[in-house]
Amino acid sequence: MDGLSFLVQVRKNKLAPNTKIIMLSSLNKMTNILKAMDAGADEFIIKPFTPEVMLEKIHSTVNS
Repeated sequence: MDGLSFLVQVRKNKLAPNTKIIMLSSLNKMTNILKAMDAGADEFIIKPFTPEVMLEKIHSTVNS
């Protein structure tokens, strides 16, 4: 199971409705990002990334 399939199942089955999910991928096409966000991802990080980007995304999900 890939990350997007996992995300879809978690959100569809309401397995962890209050859990924030940040997708992390080297697939940087806008269609992949939109699919993840439409499936319920709270944030998306494209590899490679810096520690600052990771912290920014974590802070944005915690504060939303």
